[in-house]
Order: sequence, then structure tokens, then C-alpha cells
Amino acid sequence: MDEIAQKKAKVIVVEDESLIAMDLTIRLEKFGYKIIGSYASGEDIVRDIHSLDADVIMMDINLDGEIDGIETAAEIKKLKDIPIVFLTAYIDDKTFQRAKLTEPAAYLTKPFIEAELYKTLELAIYGHEMKKKLKESEMSLNLIFQNVSEYLILWEVGKEGLSCLKCNLPEREMQDIPLNLEKKDIQFVNFCNNENFFQKEKIDTVIQKAISVSYELTKEFKDSIKYYAIQITPITKNENTVTHILGIIRDITERRVSEENRLILEAQLRQSQKLEAIGSLASGMAHEINNPLMGVINYSQLIRDKMEKDSQLWKYASSIEEEGYRISTIVQNLLSFAHRKNDTKKPEEVKDIIDSALKLTHLLFKKSNIHLEVKIPEGLPKAICRIQEIHQVLLNLFNNSKFALNQKYPTQNEDKILRIEASLITEKEFGPMIRIQVEDHGTGIRPDIIEKIFDPFYTTKPRSEGTGLGLSVSYGIIRDHDGRLLVESEEGKFTRFNIDLPTNLKESII
Repeated sequence: MDEIAQKKAKVIVVEDESLIAMDLTIRLEKFGYKIIGSYASGEDIVRDIHSLDADVIMMDINLDGEIDGIETAAEIKKLKDIPIVFLTAYIDDKTFQRAKLTEPAAYLTKPFIEAELYKTLELAIYGHEMKKKLKESEMSLNLIFQNVSEYLILWEVGKEGLSCLKCNLPEREMQDIPLNLEKKDIQFVNFCNNENFFQKEKIDTVIQKAISVSYELTKEFKDSIKYYAIQITPITKNENTVTHILGIIRDITERRVSEENRLILEAQLRQSQKLEAIGSLASGMAHEINNPLMGVINYSQLIRDKMEKDSQLWKYASSIEEEGYRISTIVQNLLSFAHRKNDTKKPEEVKDIIDSALKLTHLLFKKSNIHLEVKIPEGLPKAICRIQEIHQVLLNLFNNSKFALNQKYPTQNEDKILRIEASLITEKEFGPMIRIQVEDHGTGIRPDIIEKIFDPFYTTKPRSEGTGLGLSVSYGIIRDHDGRLLVESEEGKFTRFNIDLPTNLKESII
């Protein structure tokens, strides 16, 4: 009793029978409750409810006045959140159904004994407190759902499928995620199999094994590509029974893009260091090779001059001379690779750069039945470069494209296309740059060798077709222009080289 009195829960009594109201008040005070108001009509309690700080209301259903206890409870509910215990001597089913709509904390049937009164009130107060705490927890959970950076979706696991309880996914992502998924519904199968976010086999694993599953995926939108990290976590009733599933979607696009850019820059740095080392070596080698090489070529010519034209020795001498000149070409390329010109770079029209390179190769493309598609927008700023060196790069790329297209299409074909485009791009690290793109629909480059193509002497062409220095030299030229030479390829479909060069855009703006 002392513990009950110490709590001193505040009670309002609403009863139109004065003797019953008095008896009820005496009994409640006996249990230590504090009566802060006693009313005989619904209208009066509704009028004063704002000024009353009660823990519970005990109210008769049948009240004199214009509104009964049920209507009074409904009005109070609109104004304040106070648990209501209904008192009644008799209640029919229709009245009971009406009373249920007001969500009463309990019913107490007259006459009642003191123990019933005490237990009913205590349970009503305790139940209401638990309900308030649950509501606060739900509000906290909602707050978490709405403010976390991740996208969350909470499902309840049922026999028929998954029912969504909470979700904070934005509208664009939500278009592909049905909230309530029934196993018998074809939508469930389509949703789980369409490689969007949550995949059927992953959901099944979480439910069956009660373990978390994580994976990454890429999703294409109309205007962008996004990368996501997905985690599906089970919430278990015991060790083996999964009652709920929490799906977490983290947008890792920025991290993935930064990581890819870092890997590209690291690869470029490694390539630059490799080329610098090769260049230093080449400078010394070329000089040492040139002197004895000239002796080999000269002596082969002397031997050939002394022999009959169709004799075997004459053929041998001719082959020696031919291979000597081949070595001489490689040496010249090495020297070009090792010693970059120090000519001043100057602004050049992009159209002039591309047109003059195409004039040198136009007939070769025509002879090979290669269709040219050239797209150079008007108004592009000028590229800062040494035009002869950029011609050398373009000619190397054109030659590689011609070889790849002829390998894939030995004769005429509508897809035997070389596409050349120019555009202005802007990136954080490099600012505005002119991009010249050279793309062919030839044999493509195998994924296992694409990182090697800029290495000196690496080539996939027959020995008679190339030395393996073309792309290495081109890479060095673009590097010395403070630009970038990038490659994209899919084996059997296409190869695309991007030449990015500094521009005079700032000068043109000024």
C-alpha cells in the first residue's frame, strides 16, 4: 500500500450517479490515488480537460447530457492522450463495438470489488506508459530512418512473402522496389530476379541461414551511373527463426569514382616512370648500336654488288640490308622516344590538326574500304600543342585502327568504321581540355593485355607490321604536352582512344 500511495496516480472520475461517484472516490483514495476532478457530464469534462493533468480517467458509458461516455472519450482523445477506463453495468454488442473505436485502456463491469478496481487501473496506467514508450521508440526509429545517409527498408517475413514496415528510399530508387512482396505474386519473382537491389537468392540465404549478406552492384539511370553497396541483415526471434529483414543500400558512387580515378592516376604514374627509365636506357643504346649497324648495312651492300642478282648470296645480302634498315628505324624511334623536342607549343585549331592528319591517310582508308565519320563542333577553343607531334600520335592511332578493322573485316562491311570526334571536356584535376577521340569497331583489345599496350616493344601485330613503339612514343608525346592518352576497349567490339590536350580556353575568355 505504501508503494501505491507513493506513486499517487492522478485520477478523474466521470459518473452521473453521485453515490457511485462518491464510493468510487473513497475507494481510489484508499489505494493512494489522487482524485483531481469529479464530473457528472461529458460536456463538463471536455470543457476542462485542457487544464487537468490526469494519469487516467474512469468514466461511465451511460452519462446524462447530450453526449454519452463513448462520445466523450472520442472528444477527449482529440485533445489529450489520457488512458480511459470505461465503467458500465451492462454493455450490448453494438455499444461495445462503438466503445472499441475510442481505444479504451480497459473495461470495468459494475459491481466490482476493490481488487478488480486496483488491478484494472494499474494495468491501464502501465499499458498506457508502455504504449507511450513504444510510440517514442517508433518516433526515434522514424527519425533514424529519415536522417541516416543510407537507404533503409525493413521487411516483416511472413509465410506468403515480405511486408514492408518502414522505408526511406527516395522516389527514383523506389520505382524498382515493390514494398509488399508476396511469393505467389509474379511481381515478387520479377523483382528478386531483375538484378536491381535485393536479389532473390540473397534474400533466401538470409532467411534460411539467418546470416547477413553483402554485395555491390551498378545501376544505370537515364542521366547517370550509380554504384551501391547492399547489405541484407536478418532480425531473429531465436537463433534460427528470421522474423524481419533489414535492407541497407549505401550509395558508394563517389568512393568508387575516386578509387577508379586514383587507380588511373597510379597507372599513369607507373607508366611515366617506366617510360622515363626506358628513355634513359634508349639514349645510350641508340648511339652504341648506330655505329656498328652502319657497318653491317654497308658491308651487306658491298657483298650484294659483287654477286649475281638472282644468286642465293645476293638474296642473303639483301635480307641483311633490309633487316639492318629495320633496326635503324627502331633506333630512330628510340631516339625520338628518349629526346622529346623542346619546340614551343602553341595554340592550334583542332580541325586543322585532324584534317591535316587525315590527308596523309585518306587514300589508305579508302583502299581498305574503311568509312570515316568525323565530328568536329564549331567554336572549339584551340589546343596547346606541337602540331607535328600530335600528327604522329594520330597517325599511330589511325594505323592501329586500320589494322584492327582489316583483321575483323577483310572485305567491305557497313560496320567497318573509324570514328573521329573532338569535344571540350572539364575535369576537376585538369580543368578544361580538348578531347580528340579515335574509335574503331575492329577486333578490340583483350582485357588481360590492355594494361601492357603502352609498354615499349609490346605489340600484338605480326613482326612485319610494327615495332611495338608506336603507342609508347604516343604516350610520351601526350605526357609531355601535360595531357592524357586513355584507352577503352571491349574485345571483339570496339577500341576507343582519348587524347586530352590543354586548351587556350582561359585566354579566349579573357
